[in-house]
Amino acid sequence: MSSWRSFCIAIHLTSLGLWAGAIAISGAAAAVVFPTLRDMNVSVPGLSPMVEKDHFRFAAGAVAQRVFLITDILSFACALAAATSLLAMVVWLQVPVARSSMYIRALALGVALASLAAMLFVVTPQINTAAQLHLAAAKSGDLAAAALHRQAVDDLHPIASYLMGAEFFGALIAAFVGAWSVVASPAADKPSAKPKPAEYPEPDLLRNKRL
Repeated sequence: MSSWRSFCIAIHLTSLGLWAGAIAISGAAAAVVFPTLRDMNVSVPGLSPMVEKDHFRFAAGAVAQRVFLITDILSFACALAAATSLLAMVVWLQVPVARSSMYIRALALGVALASLAAMLFVVTPQINTAAQLHLAAAKSGDLAAAALHRQAVDDLHPIASYLMGAEFFGALIAAFVGAWSVVASPAADKPSAKPKPAEYPEPDLLRNKRL
């Protein structure tokens, strides 16, 4: 049983670390790609000359969309592994739950899972749809529609940033508290040991007196 407990703890902490790392790397990549392509004054073929200042947005957006897609896939897999391993430790391996560290881990993981769900099922599809409509309007030369869809993308970006931040810090806090719990009290997650028998047998006279 102890080997399974160690395996679940390793899966739980590793998945949380990979989850937080993937979000941090994707955010850093987006922060680098957009200003770099803007400073390079890139040009995208097929766009209306009237939207020349938005060329870097389309080029950087195409790169960022692929990066975030990979991040979403990895985050979903890590979230599933983290939640499943924690559930296995509580239900199957009977790790004590009446501890402040377990409450903090569960709360942080819940925040990260809720933020990921909001990103995957609400915000990301809306951003991708608005970006595609922006590109289509820019290619057709419809400046009014292009400006409308660009504003929709800009309005969704702060929401996406807040959700990614909540997702990142939730996974990071859950990983930190989980690692601290293992290091600080390694015996707390183990079943109570049986009392050690006395080294010498009790004398018969003393036993008779007790009777």
